[in-house]
Amino acid sequence: MRTKLIKVVSLLLAISLLTIAATVVATASEETAPFTLVSSEVQAGKVTISVTSTSDRYAVQGTFSVSDENFELESISVEAYDAPKGEEISDLIIEDPTSGKVSWADLNFDSNGEVIVTATYKVADDITPGDYTLSFALDAYGDENGNPVRYTGGALTTTVTIADESAGLKGDVDLDGKVGSGDVTRLLEHVAGIQDLTDPVAISNGEVTGDGELSSADVTKILEYVAGIISSLN
Repeated sequence: MRTKLIKVVSLLLAISLLTIAATVVATASEETAPFTLVSSEVQAGKVTISVTSTSDRYAVQGTFSVSDENFELESISVEAYDAPKGEEISDLIIEDPTSGKVSWADLNFDSNGEVIVTATYKVADDITPGDYTLSFALDAYGDENGNPVRYTGGALTTTVTIADESAGLKGDVDLDGKVGSGDVTRLLEHVAGIQDLTDPVAISNGEVTGDGELSSADVTKILEYVAGIISSLN
């Protein structure tokens, strides 16, 4: 009887210790995020923001957000997987496509210094020039051992700048405040002698190669930018 009692007590003690250990792991928290948030330039009416790791992590969950109706979430991608809103691919789950909340687990890859997940936003055509804050509210992540860690340091943020048309936007030949296929067409008309550009701002915006004149080289460079082949006209 004594032996059975000792076994029962030992078993209960072991279960208690395991429960305490699990609770400690589950409630661990950190205020310094092992991630950064980086934004791209606005290109062809779209902008991307990416969560990049600064150390090895194996799972992340959080929410992409922007407090402005001029930005509409189009898609979220992770590693080689691309997940349009509402779809589930591999371990990536977009839990709420309207808010951009995502979570995934057990990706099990060395993420140090790499882009973990990226959100693509469509930018409204009539957006007012200025600085806009986009964010990723990091809820939790897995540490190097796969243990969950709650993040309590607040949202990761990045600033997207919408250029002022009046200041001159390189590539904006038709002066509509953005760079698109219309600018390629308008500049091509000028270079081909079909319809000359007369507005000094339009002429300045169309000269993107730095040689001081408008030519087919400027048309090609703006076309490459619109097509996403190059990321900047500077």
